Amino acid sequence: MYQSDPAALPDDQFSAGSLSWLVPGNHARMLDARRTPARVTGIDTQHGYFEVEILAFEDSGARWLVPLEEVSHYQFAPESACADAIAVASMENIIRQLDVTVRIAVEQESHRETMQQVAAERARADAWLAAHGAPDTIDVTPHIASRRGSQEAIRWLAEYLAESLPPGLPDMDDRIASKYVSNPGSGDLVRAHLITMARLGLCGYHGKIIRDESSMSGTWSEERRAAHIRIRSGFVQALWSRAAPAGLMLYRGIGLQTDAEFEPSRVGLISASMSRSVAESHFDSATSPTAVLMRRELPVQRLFMTFLETAAMNGKYLEAEAVLFADGRLI
Repeated sequence: MYQSDPAALPDDQFSAGSLSWLVPGNHARMLDARRTPARVTGIDTQHGYFEVEILAFEDSGARWLVPLEEVSHYQFAPESACADAIAVASMENIIRQLDVTVRIAVEQESHRETMQQVAAERARADAWLAAHGAPDTIDVTPHIASRRGSQEAIRWLAEYLAESLPPGLPDMDDRIASKYVSNPGSGDLVRAHLITMARLGLCGYHGKIIRDESSMSGTWSEERRAAHIRIRSGFVQALWSRAAPAGLMLYRGIGLQTDAEFEPSRVGLISASMSRSVAESHFDSATSPTAVLMRRELPVQRLFMTFLETAAMNGKYLEAEAVLFADGRLI
């Protein structure tokens, strides 16, 4: 189901990731199951990131901002250039300043207020869908089987957001969705949304702090992000309330370490699939010694995004994906 390189070189031909290898132009590869090849394209010492360009597989050409301290998640060709001692010391200093985590627990009053607001948005979106020709019942079976969304639903979402979001925000949804599909941990774009969700009481957050304050100011202010979250959630929940057959069954396959306990999402959102075969592919390909395959029927109130209405989920990856607000469980 996913691209890979069966001729990938063994790990013993690479050096473990360290700050000294962070020199633009150096080739690296991720320590994922596929050993995804990448190239360092820049260093942002102000915000504590290095940038890599992905060189193969579905995300080929994408550029990700990776926290400097996560260089250990990569390995490098041993003939790579080395950063000098001053550059390494500078990176070590910024890591000491910015490698900080924050925990935001769900406040019940914020949760109740936000859920009421999302319910109102859902009612408004439902009326809009009816006025724009959406059928009372949408057969999602063929979409799940093909793992491809509905072009009508994608169009409805784009039109609805263009009418509903505050001025200057029409492209926020596409940028958030595209980044989430490619790498939600790249930079602060998605992270700032997750923190906003936590402050709204939709889910908890336990992760890295915002490193670039511009990620939550101006057009991308927390207030405007919150408006997008409420409006977006209301629309997708109204859309899936029309789905047939009724009942939102989701699947998830996860690889675990042998001594690992089941740990819920720490960063607010969970990705699952409406296709059992997708979950089974993750379950069967897990490189860890233990894997679990789960299914659960969920209420539409957990939904934030799905492949049915999201263009970014119908490009390089076809996973029949649903993105859910975490509630302390694995799915």
